[in-house]
Amino acid sequence: MRRRSRSGSFSASSGRSHLSSGAGKPAVCRTCTIQLVRIAYGRAFWFRTVREPLKAGMVVLGWLHGLDLEEYHVPSEGCRGCLRFIKLGLREKSGLFRWLNARVNPRFDRLLESIVTASEVAEAKRTAAQAFQRPSV
Repeated sequence: MRRRSRSGSFSASSGRSHLSSGAGKPAVCRTCTIQLVRIAYGRAFWFRTVREPLKAGMVVLGWLHGLDLEEYHVPSEGCRGCLRFIKLGLREKSGLFRWLNARVNPRFDRLLESIVTASEVAEAKRTAAQAFQRPSV
C-alpha cells in the first residue's frame, strides 16, 4: 500500500523509520540541496517556477516506477523530504530519468549556484558532510 508523506513524496506504509537507525540503503550526499533551495526561494521569486515542475516530474516518475523511499537510510531529520532519495531510486530504475538528468541537472546546478553565494554552497557542503558522518544509533 502506498501513501503520501508530509514531504509530498511516497513511501511504503511499513511504519518503520530509517532515521539514524543504520538500516536501509546508504545514500551519499555531498551538498545539502534543501538548504540551498530554501535560500534560492527567498532570493529569486521565479526559482520555484523552474524547480517545482522538475520536482513534480521526479515524484511522478518515482510513483510510476514504484519506488520505496523507506528503503533508504535518512541520516538526519533535516534530510527528510530531500529529492536525493527519489533521484537515487530513479537512477537505478529509469533510463528516461538518467537521460533527462544528464541533460537537466548540470544546468539546474549552474542556475542554483548563480543565485546562492560560494560561502552558502560551502556551508551546504559542510551540512551534508556532518549529516552523513553522524554515527547511526
